[in-house]
Amino acid sequence: MSVVELLLRLSCSLVAWIVLLTHFIWLATLGSVGCSSGDELYRLLLGFAPLTIGFAFLVGLSTKLVSVHSMIRWAALPIACLLPLPLIPVWQAFSGSTLSGTGLCRAEDAVAWQRWWAPVQLATIAIVAWRTFAAWRPS
Repeated sequence: MSVVELLLRLSCSLVAWIVLLTHFIWLATLGSVGCSSGDELYRLLLGFAPLTIGFAFLVGLSTKLVSVHSMIRWAALPIACLLPLPLIPVWQAFSGSTLSGTGLCRAEDAVAWQRWWAPVQLATIAIVAWRTFAAWRPS
């Protein structure tokens, strides 16, 4: 394996873990931030979800680097600990906007993207959890 491939695998894996952790922290703090600035954070997280799913598949790039992967896979621990926290605002949005049709930040009817927000985030959480636990397997 060349040095370039080694550095590329290492950097892609590290950046992927950082992106996953960032998405989970944003989802976990969504309940405390709320709608103070409107629904911009909800829209940002909806647009960020496909990027997060893409990066979830990059966390396993370091598996060919056995000694490095055994160290990098510890980045899964904060994500596994944060796993229940993003489910709270996602469930609140799912029961509010997806099932009952109310808006995420206002009492008016939900727009189409607001009805899709919670299912997209739930799918993102499921894929990230799957890839996180898959990356934990022994090298």
